[in-house]
Order: sequence, then C-alpha cells, then structure tokens
Amino acid sequence: MIPIKLCCVAMAVGGSSGWRAIEEPACEDGEQVVATTGLGESAMAISSANASVRDPYWDQVKGIAILAVITIHSCYVAGLPQNSFALSAVLAWRQIANFAVPVFLAVSGYLAGRSKSPKDWHWVFRRLGLLLPAYLFWTIVFVLLFHRRDLIDPVKMMERLFFGTGIGIGYFVIVLVQMTFLTPLIDRVHKSYLHVLAMITLTVLGISFTYTMQLYEIEPFNTFPMSALFFAVWYPFYHLGYFAGKRDWNPSSKAALGLAIITLALSFAEAFFWKGTLPAFAASQTKATSLAFSLSITLLILANRDVAERRSVAFLAWLGRASYFVYLFHLIPVSLSKTIAHKVGLPKFTLSEMLFVAMATILISILAAFTAQKTVPSFAKRWVLG
Repeated sequence: MIPIKLCCVAMAVGGSSGWRAIEEPACEDGEQVVATTGLGESAMAISSANASVRDPYWDQVKGIAILAVITIHSCYVAGLPQNSFALSAVLAWRQIANFAVPVFLAVSGYLAGRSKSPKDWHWVFRRLGLLLPAYLFWTIVFVLLFHRRDLIDPVKMMERLFFGTGIGIGYFVIVLVQMTFLTPLIDRVHKSYLHVLAMITLTVLGISFTYTMQLYEIEPFNTFPMSALFFAVWYPFYHLGYFAGKRDWNPSSKAALGLAIITLALSFAEAFFWKGTLPAFAASQTKATSLAFSLSITLLILANRDVAERRSVAFLAWLGRASYFVYLFHLIPVSLSKTIAHKVGLPKFTLSEMLFVAMATILISILAAFTAQKTVPSFAKRWVLG
C-alpha cells in the first residue's frame, strides 16, 4: 500500500450553546459501476458498459483521503499563539495532510478517463444528476442546524449553495462541478503535448491567482471559500488523472517518491516562512509547494496502482465507497465533538482537544455511514448517501 500519512489542517468552529454554529473555515469528491468523481459510491458513480468490476485500490485511496479530510477539519491555526508548539505542530501536520483534496480530484479524473462512456453533454448532466442531490440535501440539513435564519433569505441561501458555505466545505463540490463541465473539452485533446501544455498553463494561472490574492490582500479572494473556488487553483490534478486513465499512463514510482520527499521539505520551508505573517496561508493546500507535494503523491498513487491492486484492506475500501457521505456529513460530528471536548474539560487551542475531536469525528462518521447504508430506503439513498 502506498505510504501516505494522514493529516491535520486548519478550520474554525465556533458558536454558543449546544452544537456550536459552524463558521466558514479559516483556511480552506445489470452493469457494474465505476466511481468517477473521487468520492462516494452511487452518486459518485457512472455506469460503464466496459466496467466489469469495481477496483478496490481506488476505494482504498479514497478511504485514506477521507480520513485525512476529517483530521484536517478537526484542528486549526486560527487562535493559536504565534510562538506556540501547537501552531508549529499543526502547520507541520498540515504539510503532510494537504494531499487529500488534490488526490480526490485526481482519482475523479482518472476514473472518468477510464470510463468508455462518450464525454458529451449527456454524460455531464448524468454526472451532475448523481453528484448534486446529496449536496443539496446536506446543505439544507446544515442550514437547518446552524443557519436557520438564512431560510428566509433567498440571497443567503443561493450564496450557501453556489459558494459551498452551506456545509462549510462545499467548495470541493463546486470545483468538481467545474471539472465536470470541462471534461468534454479535455477529452477532445488528442496530442500528449497539448495535455501537458494545458496543465502547465492553467496551473501557472491558478498559482498566480492564489499568490496575487494573498500578497495584495484582495478581498474576498484572499480568504476561504473564494480562494478555493476557482477551478484553475486545483486544475492539474483532475486533468492529470484523466490523462493517466485515458492513456493508461504509468509514471515512475522511484521518481515520484523522490519528488515527494523534496516537495514535502519545500512545503515545510514555505509554511514556516509564512507562519508569522500569513498563518492560514502557511497551512493552505493551495500554496505552490503544497500543490507540488500533492502532485508527487498523485504520481506515486498512479505509479503503484498495478502493484497495490493485489492487496486489499476491506475497511479502507468500504470507507472509500462511503466517502462522499462522510465528506458531506462530517462537520456535524466535528462541531459536536468540540462541544463534548470542552464539556469534559479539554482546554481550547490544544493538541489534546484536536486529537479528541479527530478521533471522535472519525468514529461517529463511520457509525453514521454504516447506519445510513443499512437504514435509509433505496429511493432516498441518492439524496442522503450520494
């Protein structure tokens, strides 16, 4: 199995009594089916006449990535003292963690590329019809739990839907929708050098956007979620995955591992460079060195797919199939676990609090996914489980 460590990233959760209101994160898915969005099972799947089995390797990759996402959202940099060990530990952990969302996008692109279905507008709308119902359902659930006043404000509701703030971290779904619309265009590119050129050009565009917004403090694009919604910020991962799936391209495992070591070191260096002035950006997935590390992890995953297919960890594969539900749901137990942590006396802004929240959220999310799979009626699974 690919040696990917799990991770931790910044997110602010605050509020008053009971389950505290979730704030927007300070920093920043007949025939068998083949998942094509990188998250989940049914709503994240597209029928393929040529697909006879579901590949457990990719489910395991998604299982690891969703665990990383949970630990990411269980800890934070906002409010941590500048010179504290906790801030340094969270920043260090985050540099390892930042592969999660890029890997989901790469898996999505890879499985879309492997699918033999024509990438036309019918494909696009079928895919959106599988992706969006659960997103809409959980957005409404989150608004009912944490933002009830917005129900009578159409502008606020549209903002929460289109910017992903209804569930707090819906930006991933919005980015995936953009990638879905771009897929027919990517599919029409036949020359390898044009694929490479497109990836490089849009990556440079995305990085330029990110650093311009951050360094010149251009609001609201220098803060989450606006900083994460532009597709070019995440572009190379989906396209690289699609290219590898379509062309059955295998990168070198040794080169990918070497690149991972180098880019992780650079990511640490950049993070601690920004620590004193832009701590949220220091933790960010979208800074250049973090994107480079995530790219190397993506290459490592692609390089090892044939070897690792012979091994299977049933739990991770199951969790990967449930990953879309877990992604949409898990900020509820994050909020609940934070409340419990403080009730039992764990102090705020400590690593012990964050570790408790991460472990409790993982456990609750697993139990919730298992229960939902067993109890939700078939007609409603598309809306609840995805």
